[in-house]
Amino acid sequence: MKRKCLLIAAALVFLVSSMPSLFAQRIYDEFDAPTINPNRNYIDYGVIPNSFGTRFIGPMIMSDWAYREIQSVPPQHVIFPAPSNLEDGSFQLPLPFTIQFNNTTFTTNDNLWVNVNGFIQVGGSEPSGNLGNSGALFQNAAPFNIIAPYWGNHEYVNTGSTQTQVSWELTGVAPRRRITIQWKNLKVNKNFPNNNNAFANFQVILYEREFVTATVTNRQPDIEFSYGRMGNGGAVDAASLNNVSVGLKGTNGSFYNGLSFLNTTTATTSTNRTGSVWPPSVRSDDRIRIEAFHVSSAFRSTDFRSKYIQSTDKTDRDDGYANLRIADLAFDYTFLGEKRTNLWVNVNGFITFQDPDLYSSILTENPNGLFENSASYPEAVVAPFWGDHFLRLPNEQAVPSSNGRYVASEVSYVVVGSYPTRRLIIQWKNLNIMNEALPSSIGNFQAIFYEGYDNQFPSNFAGGIEFAYGDVSNNPNTPLKTVQVYDATVGLKGGRAFGIGGQFTDFINGLTFNNISQAYTSQEKTILWRPTGGSNNGEGRRIFFRAIPRLYVDGWGDGDANLSQTRNRKHIGTKQQRFVTAADARLILRWRLQDRSLPDSLKEDSLRLGNAYHADVNHDGRYYYSFRTFDNLRDTSFWRRPIDVDTFGVRTRMDSIESMAGMPPDAGPLRLIYYEANQQDAALILSYLSARVPSLPWIFDTIPNPKFNEDVDVKATDFFVKNVNRVSVDEYEVTLGLNGFTNSATSLEFSVNGDIVGLQSPTTVNKNDEVDYIADNSNSKVIVATSHHFNAKDDVLTFRVKTLENTLELNGVSFDVRKRAAKTVALNAAETGLNVSVSPMPLHNTDANISVGVEQAGVYEIALLSITGEKVYSKSVSAAANTTLNEVIPVTELNLTAGAYQVVISNGSFVKTAKVSILR
Repeated sequence: MKRKCLLIAAALVFLVSSMPSLFAQRIYDEFDAPTINPNRNYIDYGVIPNSFGTRFIGPMIMSDWAYREIQSVPPQHVIFPAPSNLEDGSFQLPLPFTIQFNNTTFTTNDNLWVNVNGFIQVGGSEPSGNLGNSGALFQNAAPFNIIAPYWGNHEYVNTGSTQTQVSWELTGVAPRRRITIQWKNLKVNKNFPNNNNAFANFQVILYEREFVTATVTNRQPDIEFSYGRMGNGGAVDAASLNNVSVGLKGTNGSFYNGLSFLNTTTATTSTNRTGSVWPPSVRSDDRIRIEAFHVSSAFRSTDFRSKYIQSTDKTDRDDGYANLRIADLAFDYTFLGEKRTNLWVNVNGFITFQDPDLYSSILTENPNGLFENSASYPEAVVAPFWGDHFLRLPNEQAVPSSNGRYVASEVSYVVVGSYPTRRLIIQWKNLNIMNEALPSSIGNFQAIFYEGYDNQFPSNFAGGIEFAYGDVSNNPNTPLKTVQVYDATVGLKGGRAFGIGGQFTDFINGLTFNNISQAYTSQEKTILWRPTGGSNNGEGRRIFFRAIPRLYVDGWGDGDANLSQTRNRKHIGTKQQRFVTAADARLILRWRLQDRSLPDSLKEDSLRLGNAYHADVNHDGRYYYSFRTFDNLRDTSFWRRPIDVDTFGVRTRMDSIESMAGMPPDAGPLRLIYYEANQQDAALILSYLSARVPSLPWIFDTIPNPKFNEDVDVKATDFFVKNVNRVSVDEYEVTLGLNGFTNSATSLEFSVNGDIVGLQSPTTVNKNDEVDYIADNSNSKVIVATSHHFNAKDDVLTFRVKTLENTLELNGVSFDVRKRAAKTVALNAAETGLNVSVSPMPLHNTDANISVGVEQAGVYEIALLSITGEKVYSKSVSAAANTTLNEVIPVTELNLTAGAYQVVISNGSFVKTAKVSILR
């Protein structure tokens, strides 16, 4: 251990200079506080099964699973034709995937034989022998290799109103397929005189198994018996349900009684059959699950490595890590909000999802690392028993030699159960715990990861975590009896979470299951074995952390602002080109305008994995954020960084000038990282929809760069007020231009000292094409997102504003979400006039003759506007000084609706208007 001390100072310098991005989600937002699971067997997965009975775990009851009749249609649902022998006939089913049963491998060249009497024979030729004798499950007599959900003397009925159907289907994809074999309306115990209504519905489900490692190949499927209704509408004589067998049968008289779920030790000896009850489990659960035993695959001692030891092979049995690629196990798991593909198992009784080759994590033997906020300790940790341990090889000699020898340690892993309810178990077996000098100080413990699948939260994968504890002091090679079990730590660790500051990290102490309120602050350590308190005879209570499932779809910044790809939404399972639409961009603008008409389902949820998380395309919107640089020496408006938060979620200021003003409120008691989506993200979405980028998240280098004359054209950095026309006493039409060209997504935002009464896109933009241009406004705020390419001085927006002020002020100005100077324009120079002649009046199926006198020579625009300010007609004409303009507006060709309109003749500050009415 001392060999590492000299490396710490240098390593800390390395850590500070190469610190990774900080975890965004606090660990107690991912997991509930610990609870206790009582009466759970500790199973040693390092033992090789040597008999039929030891190849199974259980039977186990699966709760919250309802019997589901096969709903698919042919060819997926295969219905067997009626057998020629209605009492003992069998149906031949070719195996769709390889399985193991009774230590024998059966491939797709073999068959399953489905029998009328409620059982299946694995392999061989068509079953014969005691086909209707349920007691044969426990006898050394044919048939053999049997899977029996409800073995009795039954009958296939192919006439009358209740006809039997036996069928099967294959679902899922390799290696997660399953075969469901179904008996529907099977008349059970046919010789019972009063069984006219005893028609049963039940299934066998075989789950594909593909656990293959360098040392283990196991294809033995989990087996599930599922029970539906009993009866065909009338009363069922309960006595007709007696004496049916449930379970598994091997050869040479070996069997496994499926009715022994309440006392698993009797499963290989009990010959009990069903009583007068349905379902056979005698519980509200309708399924009995018999899981296959899977031998674990052991890490080699040389797999435990450390980059800090002074040897060429880097093997470290004291403090080393062994890597496990959980992605190779097809096991999906989320920790701290991130789907993990690797984990690293440490000799010292913990697991981390943090790569030790990238992050220093020097002090692995110090159990205080669960609590302390230091770069020297690993983060993202699962610790069933974190202490100072040692991995022993076979026959290692103790010192002094009179203390005998150490027993060999083994650290291994295994996946048990079947998709989607599997468990990944990491096991420390016969580990030399807490005192390297004591060969008697031996412990056995496990960390169990529950597969995080939840059909209500697809792609979430946040599964529970359980700590299980076996025996200690089982070394027969030493006269010593002392076992040191105190001062280890137990729990989960997130990370520094929100920054460097703070003494303690983000953790849950698993030893505080009896005081949940202290789970996030208690530094309690172990004082006895088991850490949970339970007995020391192979059975102990387990510590369980329940994962909180959250709505999750992959991809920060994928553009799905309205989450239309999530469960029960119209774009679930579709590609990005389907679920990202102009509606996402428009929704972002409505968020920015704080549109209160939005329903709750579409309001901005800025928490991680929510609406804004997916809408933040350019990844610039992390709340809480600061415009200060990381060195705290200056401000920058080009990027943002998170504001550091202490261990308990209290926001802290890095210096006296940094303000929290304008930050969003906390979401209840949780203080998380927030995400912001703004008009620039909307513009980038429009760039994607107009095929200027191949996908989101947005990648700048993928946007085509049009050719411009760089000597003449300058890229736009701001907009300016190009023109102001007065259209009435208190209403003005304002046109904005750009100070250069744009060749990518562009956005604008500003507020005015008046009421916005209308917006109009430039004439160069297709007004009906939201892929190119979207503008929106509230009473005083305007926001624009566009992917349109503009040239210098092009109109970028025209809006109408009502105000009685002498100047128009544009405040809160941003261009491409970068702050720009406010803009002020004098309004008293704008001119209005009433001497415009329009005839005939009103306009009824006729064109409008326009006449107006002008004093200055120039180009004048003659426009017809709707009552909402939309320009429905426009024409530019040249006029000499001191002349009269006479023009015709072709109203009959414009196909306008009846109502009030306005004629506007303008040239800069010259504005003349007249109201007209159109009749139909």
